[in-house]
Amino acid sequence: MSSTNTPKPHFLVYAPDNTDPDAGSRRRSDEATHVAHMVDMKESGILVDVGIMVAPEPLGKSVQDPNMVGTYLVIEASTLEEAKEIVQKDPFWDANVVSAAALVRVAEFC
Repeated sequence: MSSTNTPKPHFLVYAPDNTDPDAGSRRRSDEATHVAHMVDMKESGILVDVGIMVAPEPLGKSVQDPNMVGTYLVIEASTLEEAKEIVQKDPFWDANVVSAAALVRVAEFC
């Protein structure tokens, strides 16, 4: 008897950084923990894609040292609620790197 695994939906997460004066230092301080968490999520199959968002060069820095302004993720989850729970386990969430919960967008990605 063969079984089929129904793929879980993918969710696109838009998580802009806070804009207070200390946001950048919090990002840099917690970056290694965040990256390790992303690696764990990738290895477990939850994380489909991830990347940083940068400000346009006139507003930011050079390409070699970009002005990071947020994170995007594509994650696999059974429900929207599960996707939100996954986002809230990211170290950047606890470190107050990403903006308030109201500004984090999680939507099913087709």
